Amino acid sequence: MTIDLSRFAFDRAALGEGESDFVAGIPAGFSSRDQLFQALRDGLNFPDYFGYNWDALTDCLGDLSWIAERRVIIAHEDLPQLDRDALVIYLEILCDCVAGWNGQKGHELIVAFPKAVLGQVQVIADA
Repeated sequence: MTIDLSRFAFDRAALGEGESDFVAGIPAGFSSRDQLFQALRDGLNFPDYFGYNWDALTDCLGDLSWIAERRVIIAHEDLPQLDRDALVIYLEILCDCVAGWNGQKGHELIVAFPKAVLGQVQVIADA
């Protein structure tokens, strides 16, 4: 897997969020995978069977059948402060899931980060 920066939005204001969008706000300040998984579960209303691991995250982001809105936006307030390996895995999963929904099925998945973290994500993607 690779991290394709074009799969992410770094200008949330340009997204034109509307009432017909499902927006999952992911707060700043996470330093563990468990905290991130809980925020994603809460923000995206993951089903009870969500397993709090990378495979379960991939499965749930690839389904989203419980969300009625077509456009689903995962809006991060900051880049999660995970260890580098975990952050790479997370960003790769997000890229793959955005690509998987690209023009297919019933949803459009958008992953947004603040402009301020673009440089950090670029460094990770280039490594």
